[in-house]
Amino acid sequence: MKLLPWNIRGCSAPSKKRLLKKKIREEKPLVIFIQETKCSEESFKSIASKIWKNCEASTIDASSPAGGIGIIWNPLGLSITNFMATKFSISVEFHILGTNSKGFLTNVYGPFKLASKQLFLRSLQNMSNLVRQRHWIIGGIFNLIRNLQEKKGGIRTLNPTNNDFQNVTHGLTLSSTLSVHPAR
Repeated sequence: MKLLPWNIRGCSAPSKKRLLKKKIREEKPLVIFIQETKCSEESFKSIASKIWKNCEASTIDASSPAGGIGIIWNPLGLSITNFMATKFSISVEFHILGTNSKGFLTNVYGPFKLASKQLFLRSLQNMSNLVRQRHWIIGGIFNLIRNLQEKKGGIRTLNPTNNDFQNVTHGLTLSSTLSVHPAR
């Protein structure tokens, strides 16, 4: 399954729409995880339908100037059911059509505020209990690091929440992690 994660930093600008449409044409993903949509559900779905013909989309409205997350997918290759949302994530069950591949997709946008990070980590642990023994693809912006090698700029220390994040991700028995830096 080809997945394109993208912190778009607002999807309403014409230049962002053109760039996303170009990426879809070039990359031919089956699903796209979008962070920082900065728009309502209605606007996001309208934008999605204009940039990717026949796509389907689910989103959580932006509740702050930096918020909003969405998933866009190609229904000709991917069946999506059981939409679940928290303040920090969208999760769906998927089935790649024509295969036996099934599982869960989760797009996350972790909080900036330290006070909300523990709630975010608990929501990841709760989701992991729900998806046990199934494929789980999780991606997005966590706004946490597991170690200093992941740190770019800023203060070069780990806080207790970063250690908790390391413990949570270790407990999820992830097979691989990928840090993607968005196109600008």
